[in-house]
Amino acid sequence: MNKLPVNLIARYTAFLVANGIDTNQHRFYLKWLRYYLDFCTNYSFNWSEFDSLPAFVIKLKSKNQQPFLVDQAKKAVGLLWAMEKTKGTNQVETVKAPEKFSRSYKNRNRSPGFFGSLQKKLAFIF
Repeated sequence: MNKLPVNLIARYTAFLVANGIDTNQHRFYLKWLRYYLDFCTNYSFNWSEFDSLPAFVIKLKSKNQQPFLVDQAKKAVGLLWAMEKTKGTNQVETVKAPEKFSRSYKNRNRSPGFFGSLQKKLAFIF
C-alpha cells in the first residue's frame, strides 16, 4: 500500500479541521483516504470520478466492513472531493492526487456501461 505524501496529509488534515472534524478522528479519515487512493490505483479508477466511490463501497462491504465505517469512508472521500472543489477560492488550498495514484479514466479495460448501471443500482448509498 502506498504512503500518502506529506503535503497531501497536511492539506487534507487542514481541510478536516476547517470542516469541524474532531481531531481524534483525523487518523481514521487519513486511513480511508489512503485506502481509497490505493483502491483507485489498483483497480484503475480516476480518484476524482464519481464512479470510483460506489465501486470502493462495494469493495468495503465485500470485506465485511461495519456500516458506520463504510459511511466514514464515504465521508472521507467526499471531503477529498470537496477539497478539490475549493480550487480557486479563498478556502483551504486544494490537493491534486499524487502521480502514483493518478490513472487515466480512459485507459481502463472494462465495459463502459457496467458502472453506469451500477451507479443506478447503488443510489441508496448516497
